Amino acid sequence: MCGNDRANKKSGGPGAQLNYKSAINNTATAVNEGALPKMASIAGSYNPDAEPSFGYTPLPAGEYQMEIVESDYVATASGSGMILKCKAQIVGGDYDGRPFYINYNLENKNETAQEIGQRDFAGLRRATGVLELSDSEELHFKTFSVKVGVKARKDTGEMENVIREYLFDRGETASAPKPANNDNRQAATAAPAKAKPWSKK
Repeated sequence: MCGNDRANKKSGGPGAQLNYKSAINNTATAVNEGALPKMASIAGSYNPDAEPSFGYTPLPAGEYQMEIVESDYVATASGSGMILKCKAQIVGGDYDGRPFYINYNLENKNETAQEIGQRDFAGLRRATGVLELSDSEELHFKTFSVKVGVKARKDTGEMENVIREYLFDRGETASAPKPANNDNRQAATAAPAKAKPWSKK
């Protein structure tokens, strides 16, 4: 080995630098090739004449059958209450399988909000026939009927669906609460009628 070769080997001369650059280039090429997205053939898998989606469209107002498929009991954003969040889906008809999300405000420092949530949840329990439960999973896949309406959101003005009424057999019980005409809120039980003066003995 000549003096220059020994010097290049010890000091990392031109030969060593060339090998070092080649190693870097090879490593960069391997990394880049590994990062490339994989290609997939989708020929024949889509409808070229399909209309583009224009976002969420509410269900037409009317009566629907639903079933709850998922549920979770979580804290409110403020941490001052608890909400039962349910994912339901339409059963049967033109919208079979379409998801529908329902929230029940069961615990809240705002008494009005909590009362509405409790009444709505009472409607769900009556409609499913599950009057008493210890776990929300007991409501899963129990078909129930509702009357759905459409209203504008206060914050954006966009139209959205709301449950106006839970449908169930009220039987002959005179004291059963009557459904409200808005926001699925049930009216309070009417107070007993006062006795007429002429009916007194």
